[in-house]
Amino acid sequence: MPAGPRQFRVVPPFIGVRDDTTPPPNANATGWNPWHEYPGPWVFDFELTVDGGITITPNVVAEVDGVHVKVSRLIAASNITRVELQIGGTLPADSWGAVGDVRHNGRILHFVVGEVDSDGTIAVLTDGGVDDATGEWTVTVDELVGGNARLAGPWVLRFSGP
Repeated sequence: MPAGPRQFRVVPPFIGVRDDTTPPPNANATGWNPWHEYPGPWVFDFELTVDGGITITPNVVAEVDGVHVKVSRLIAASNITRVELQIGGTLPADSWGAVGDVRHNGRILHFVVGEVDSDGTIAVLTDGGVDDATGEWTVTVDELVGGNARLAGPWVLRFSGP
């Protein structure tokens, strides 16, 4: 997506407001609620300048002890990098997280937060981004963490950007 201004519209059907001026009618009041809904729709139109990004779909795979880690997609922007990983092979069924980093043009970007999508893809965000996505990339998964299990790597995945 190219960088630039975008128009956004948010339309909540109601707004909840807390009334702290009226205390409960008595200590045993049931059904009393300080929150009140004010029906909308409430319309908020605004413009934000979004950071553009480059999508790379390297589909590279690394294997350690029968466990496969694949980088299916990497999205690089100037302030964040998103890496989408797919895990397979001989590992216990679980929801897995990844510990690792991304290296590009002398920068090391650590995984800081991740989530598991409904299809099992692990999407991790880094602690920074890059201004130029061209050149060599290295994604290193040091370990996979799921439930009470920790699987040691490293899985090292190398590819080139556009």
